[in-house]
Amino acid sequence: MPVSLPVSAAPTLAPPVAAVTAPAASASSSSAPAAASAAAAPVAAVSRPSSPPVITSGVQYLTAPQPVYPAAARRRGDEGEVLLRVLINAQGSVEQIALEKSSGIASLDQAARVAVAQARFQPYVEQGRAQSAYVVVPIKFQLTQ
Repeated sequence: MPVSLPVSAAPTLAPPVAAVTAPAASASSSSAPAAASAAAAPVAAVSRPSSPPVITSGVQYLTAPQPVYPAAARRRGDEGEVLLRVLINAQGSVEQIALEKSSGIASLDQAARVAVAQARFQPYVEQGRAQSAYVVVPIKFQLTQ
């Protein structure tokens, strides 16, 4: 079942598309995939004739990102949110990922990139035709007590 995808055109904090939550003291499950959750966030659209549009609605996950909390980051208690600008092709596959806003922690940024690269999207359709589009995907890494 598709999951609604929030998008953002600006590097501001938005409700997470995928939130990684793990117990702060748990080291035994450090390599297990974390659950992803989705929430909608309205944003402004930016469109240029020579490039795919940045869309604000109409894109959904077919396979949501499943970020894995890096073990070393978990041990250090690192948390943060990563914003990735993602080009989705007309088939719903990820073609390009760029860092829109870093969490400030390289391992969290990389884990977010890996998770989003494996995600699948329902293609963006405009006037009955699937087309490439950019979306900004926030991935939040947060430890629980």
